[in-house]
Amino acid sequence: MRTIAAWLVMNWKGSNMTLIYDKTGAIVRRSRNLRGLLEHARRVVPVSARLERLHSSGPDTGFYRLCVRFHNGDIAVSPFSDWRVAADWCRSRRSWGRLAFEGLPDFVERADA
Repeated sequence: MRTIAAWLVMNWKGSNMTLIYDKTGAIVRRSRNLRGLLEHARRVVPVSARLERLHSSGPDTGFYRLCVRFHNGDIAVSPFSDWRVAADWCRSRRSWGRLAFEGLPDFVERADA
């Protein structure tokens, strides 16, 4: 994962927008909500989702980043303020059933299934 897009994802400082990068690091799509990510996922198959805690203001609060990798090498980055919301959102995508979940102890075992 040593591409420009990977560098952009790792150095993403936090934004209230969902951004989708291609392999070269160019922004393919921007969205103020998760609709852009869902539209992109209809065209390109998502492969994995990784949830990372960026900073925390308490034991159960913080700021989280959801990174979704796609089959063609695109990477989507979206902010969440609660990991439970991110886990519920990913779990409610029926077409993402075979998606590999990584990080934040695998979304806390997919929100206790």
